[in-house]
Amino acid sequence: FGETQYDSFGDPALNPDGSFHEENIIGLEGLIGVDLIWHITAKQHFSISNYFYPSMTNGGEFRNLININWVHSLDWFEGLAVKFGIRNEYDTSEKNPNEFNYNFSMLWGF
Repeated sequence: FGETQYDSFGDPALNPDGSFHEENIIGLEGLIGVDLIWHITAKQHFSISNYFYPSMTNGGEFRNLININWVHSLDWFEGLAVKFGIRNEYDTSEKNPNEFNYNFSMLWGF
């Protein structure tokens, strides 16, 4: 499925031979996943999810996405909570396959 690329002026980008530059993204992935939630107390819970995406078109390639979160509801304000999370995406098709992200968030539920 071709998609024409454009430069910063909005003109179609050209290859050195004068043809239009197209980025072809063709791929089919499967999905296997699991979500687990542990309600530690009425005010806090721990969750972990793991999703595995094997490539159906490129043998041996896959992506693996892991999310780990801890959420604690605060007593002094109804609906306010703090969340600490870790996310890792491992992609065998990338030059640097591991991508770790850490986050700390304030949540407001309504």
